[in-house]
Amino acid sequence: MRTLKFWKFLLSSCLVVSSAQAVELKLKNGTSFIVEQDARSPRDLVMLSFLGGNGLIKPEEQGVGRILASILNEGPAGLSSAEYRKQLFLLGGEIQFSTSTRSASVTLVAPSDKLGLVMALALDTLKKPKFDEATYQLARSKVEAALAQREDDMGSTIRYFAMRDAFNYHPDVLDGSPSRVSMKNVNLKTVEKALPLLFDAHYLMTAAVGPSEPLALQKLIDTKLAGAGMLDKPVGKRKFQSARKNQKPKGPVKVVILNRAGAPDNQVRYVVRRDIPLDNSDLVALNLATKLLGGGMQSSLFKVLRAERGLTYSAGAGTGENLGFWTVASFASTDKIGKLMSGINEVVTNQSKVVVDKAEADLVKGDLLTEWRESRELPSDRLSSDVTAKIFDRDPQFQETLDQWIAKTPESAITAKEKEYFNLKDAYVYVMGDKTKLLPILKTLGYKDKEVKVVEPAGIL
Repeated sequence: MRTLKFWKFLLSSCLVVSSAQAVELKLKNGTSFIVEQDARSPRDLVMLSFLGGNGLIKPEEQGVGRILASILNEGPAGLSSAEYRKQLFLLGGEIQFSTSTRSASVTLVAPSDKLGLVMALALDTLKKPKFDEATYQLARSKVEAALAQREDDMGSTIRYFAMRDAFNYHPDVLDGSPSRVSMKNVNLKTVEKALPLLFDAHYLMTAAVGPSEPLALQKLIDTKLAGAGMLDKPVGKRKFQSARKNQKPKGPVKVVILNRAGAPDNQVRYVVRRDIPLDNSDLVALNLATKLLGGGMQSSLFKVLRAERGLTYSAGAGTGENLGFWTVASFASTDKIGKLMSGINEVVTNQSKVVVDKAEADLVKGDLLTEWRESRELPSDRLSSDVTAKIFDRDPQFQETLDQWIAKTPESAITAKEKEYFNLKDAYVYVMGDKTKLLPILKTLGYKDKEVKVVEPAGIL
């Protein structure tokens, strides 16, 4: 009877946001609370998402959010890191602070009867972080180690630079990943100033999944957040400047070389800024078409450039829906990079003329469906998807029913999207390798001196 009353209450007063299980409640000040009850889970998971994220941090200070999250993960001041972890262990709980492009988050996991204590520990950490020099230096060393690892990976470096360059350092590409230049502008004071900016309760959104009843979780979270003063302000609405629009490269530059002297190999990445359709049949058709172009060993890029011509070990294509772009990426040795770039243009052009048949459509539909099922397997994954959808002002219900959209996409729609999107004419082109070897090769491909720009990675923000 109690369960029946609960569901009647939900149906009468709650907005269903994704599946039959997930609903949206409100905290005392109007803060959104998305919750899904999952009796199979042994612990509750609670997410506190503060809208804004690293997009609020200046491009020349990226790294601040990563360092701040690392400091917060050491627990509150007055409690050693070892004691903090011991307390969490005894409570059977976990706390993780993190930052991304549009949000800073606190993720809590704990048994239902210990969730209040774990949440209190997390909120105490936000109120009294370890802003001492030793903790700061430890956090900074971790971020610098991750930076060094990225610099060793040419694929990661070119991806990092290409996104920021093609989108002119738009806030939606500022995910906190630092550079050597930006880290020079970061110190303990800049990190301290970032705390109220990134974790502003005025822009809080909450979510939870686990065995506890939603109304019980709502009451607990209300009580804990109110006690921490986080519900004193009315809920605010963060306005984000969308990066989603068609844009052709500005000026005469068509290719950017990221110089790495002496490199025997070269990375290449094409970024085409397009207003990708969202949460509708056109998006599904485009993603299926992109899989045919560069979604694995059966894709056109892979079969032609690797299997037939032996120019590369891997070549792929993908879409960036929230930013609005599609991309093609690959790599090759210096003696093959010219043929690889010509080959990529050839394959993309040819694929735009392909009439997709049922066998091809069924193949990529199966791949996309498998990916979707894996992404929805756990309630926590579905919850994270719902939160991300709300942050980017998208429809959570679309992702929940993606399998149905995939099944009913006709071959003609996939063919149409190939014709509409597969063109590298207005692409931002990036190549990483030794400039002394790349410049002559680019000339043979028809690029003039004024159309090629050389960038030294040491000078990248």
